[in-house]
Amino acid sequence: MMDGHLCLSVESWLKAGLTRDQFKNDSKRGDLTIYRRSLHDRTLIDAWSIRRPERIAAIERAFGRREEQGKAPRATGPEIDAEAAAFFRDYTYGEAQTHLPEDTITRYTNNATIVRHLLGRLEVIRAHRNIPMGEFWRDSVAYAAEQQTKGLPNSLPASERGFRRLVMRFKEEGYAAFVSKNYGNDTALRLEEEAREWLIARYATPVDRVTVKQLFEAYNRVARERGWKPVRSENTIRRLLDRPEVRPLWYGLRHGELKAKELFTRHHKTALPEVRDAIWYGDGTRLNYYYRDSEGRVATCCVYEVMDAYSEVLLGYHISPREDVEAQFFAYKMALQTAGRKPYEIRFDNQGGHGKLKNSDFFRSMAQLAIPTQPYNGKSKTIESVFGRFQADYLHRDWFFTGQNVTARKDESHANREFILANRRDLPSLEEIRQL
Repeated sequence: MMDGHLCLSVESWLKAGLTRDQFKNDSKRGDLTIYRRSLHDRTLIDAWSIRRPERIAAIERAFGRREEQGKAPRATGPEIDAEAAAFFRDYTYGEAQTHLPEDTITRYTNNATIVRHLLGRLEVIRAHRNIPMGEFWRDSVAYAAEQQTKGLPNSLPASERGFRRLVMRFKEEGYAAFVSKNYGNDTALRLEEEAREWLIARYATPVDRVTVKQLFEAYNRVARERGWKPVRSENTIRRLLDRPEVRPLWYGLRHGELKAKELFTRHHKTALPEVRDAIWYGDGTRLNYYYRDSEGRVATCCVYEVMDAYSEVLLGYHISPREDVEAQFFAYKMALQTAGRKPYEIRFDNQGGHGKLKNSDFFRSMAQLAIPTQPYNGKSKTIESVFGRFQADYLHRDWFFTGQNVTARKDESHANREFILANRRDLPSLEEIRQL
């Protein structure tokens, strides 16, 4: 401890198995903060400023966890830009001089805080070395996305080009560059409340979908009958639909609730266990193999797998025509035989027969905790990521591979259906699939 700060000397850094070059590179990149410079490896590093997980892991293996060193963790993110907060709080738009909503003020303040912090890091890095701007924009987009789960929810662009354009505008216009142009044009706000609700509801409906142009024409036809003010331009409707408080109202109905959740809800970061058998994940998925059934038809089946979250070892599985309680029972039985011990916690998606296991004594006799996760939410379960990597690295080698899921973009991720159908007589049987 040094003046209330948990510090680490360069000498201790080297004793932890890290190298001097790693220290120099992290310092230049802004991945750690120097608390006090000195000679002969006595330079002190702020231990809470070290960002790279593999460095933290090496140091904690050598000296213990940072939380146990007598000082609670403190915030290491960028300090909120007070000047930006004051600007957005005083900002008004439209003829009525309306102030921005509170959540918008917070989001814009976070945007400005992150951008100014990154520009400051760029100056520090340039003082030590030349950095390709492509690398800086790539790292900046990743950093902004990382801050979403670290207490700084923001609406910064997810693409490098969009991020670069925003930063260029910020250098020219100042904080006003972060304010959506929709707030400066309130034509859409002058529409009657009933007319605005009709526009949003009509655009949101998944049945008889319309484009903005078609919605513009339909609205003006209805407006004459209902006595609403007609709209002269499609842009008025487009600005209304793209407003930050309106977009969540129609996006889920038009594009699906899962995509809407990705965009508009807060995402939690899962802390993975540090020892084996702390958490087991169980999940069923389609086995990505075509086979020939008893009647000679091309068919697919399901596999239920159990995985240790720490090591990502697939401990047990069961192949069956569908995911049911029998498949789950035999998969967990195989997992117990493989691991040789019971897990502390089991997580599953509460579908396809899990209710029967949960209501019986099966889970209670097998683990201390049995917690259902949210279905259709792959990010909440690391086993989904393992499924994808297993398919891409191993299953794709076989000619009867069905391909990965429908969202896969690479040609290598899709099946050669023409070849498979031409050779359907040579497809393996289900029993042969089980023997692979």
